[in-house]
Amino acid sequence: VGGGPYLGVQGEPDSKDAKISRVIPGTPAEKAGVKPGDVIVKYNGQGIADFASLQGHVGDSQPGEKVTLEVLRAGKRVQLDVVLGARDG
Repeated sequence: VGGGPYLGVQGEPDSKDAKISRVIPGTPAEKAGVKPGDVIVKYNGQGIADFASLQGHVGDSQPGEKVTLEVLRAGKRVQLDVVLGARDG
């Protein structure tokens, strides 16, 4: 049985939004250009309130699915296309 989908980021502890503290090397997030300090504000066009919200959206997706993230980076909105990975299960 395969595992669920994953992005490959860690959230900023105690952040009130989905601010990324770490992008794990070799993961879908790194390949798509997500950077530490980015704040993910949309996932496939749906608003993201916090890191738990982001995790919920990822969990509802499928491994190998292409999703669009909208991030705030240095005050600008940037769109990134990510193909979700599959966890080893």
